Amino acid sequence: SDWAETTDFPRLLPLVRLTGQEGQWTGVRLPATMVYCARDELPWSQSFQDPEDTMGLHRFSWVLQQLPRLKRVPWDVIEDWLIWAEENPSSPEMMNSYTVSERLCNLITLSVMDQPSEDVSTRLVRRVGKDGRFLLSHLEYYGVERTNNHILNNARALAFSAAWLKQQDVLIFAVSLMKQQLPLHCDHDGVLRE
Repeated sequence: SDWAETTDFPRLLPLVRLTGQEGQWTGVRLPATMVYCARDELPWSQSFQDPEDTMGLHRFSWVLQQLPRLKRVPWDVIEDWLIWAEENPSSPEMMNSYTVSERLCNLITLSVMDQPSEDVSTRLVRRVGKDGRFLLSHLEYYGVERTNNHILNNARALAFSAAWLKQQDVLIFAVSLMKQQLPLHCDHDGVLRE
């Protein structure tokens, strides 16, 4: 791909020795304390000792963090994940509501910044639709007293995906949810209460 020709992903970041449930391997440490192996060996089904690393792998914020240093979005890496996700549809590593919310926003942002190929676009549309449907039925709402700020992230992700997929009814719902929940989680100055 163009990206592979213009960027050597493993050389961008310091190599470290990592240990996971499946043994040791050489990898890269990305900003925000997330740890991954070399780009051609990304362990999509790996469970790291720190669950934030495991969830972070499936959120793709690490790609956004590296974009200033890259010339293109590494769509070949994302396509590898999309194929893996199709083959592992209920993998617990990738299917919790907060991770789905982050992934939706990050993948849509990446697609707006750098158009993927037609094949990747087809897979991406399918994944965004699947993740959006999952999120609609797995909102992090636990009643007025027990719901935290994650519901705002859910609403944001639904708004992103609905706007991107042109799903007006879901967009209306997401905006309504955000309007309902914002005053419950932010003070009058707009600061998030956590």
